[in-house]
Amino acid sequence: MTSTVLAIVLAVASATAMLALAPAARAETAYRYWTYWSVTDGAWRFATIGPASAVPVDGSVEGWRFAITSAAGSAGDAPEANPATAFDSICGGTAAQPGVKRVALAIDFGMPQHAPDGERYPGYISTCVFGEQVA
Repeated sequence: MTSTVLAIVLAVASATAMLALAPAARAETAYRYWTYWSVTDGAWRFATIGPASAVPVDGSVEGWRFAITSAAGSAGDAPEANPATAFDSICGGTAAQPGVKRVALAIDFGMPQHAPDGERYPGYISTCVFGEQVA
């Protein structure tokens, strides 16, 4: 009986020591911010440059989504609009004009539970914006 009790005590002590000495699990840091996206080859891509450096071309789609995510974003954080049809559904009724580019802009306010305290969740909006070809 004594050897059984000793074995149990040693097993519990070993398990406790392993748990106490094991490295803590590291959770990825999450941020609440406006993520910036563009459509490439029919799919949303998390932008690797900021909007101040981006020069979209005629027919492109840019998106913003408010999310709680890592600094690198994830596919689940992309705007609501279908990237394969976004330009046609947002700017499709607007004819091309010489010297003017059309860019579909999708603004997705994310999930209601991600809104800061006291803020109203407005949902999703989109618009077709125009600019000079060199802009």
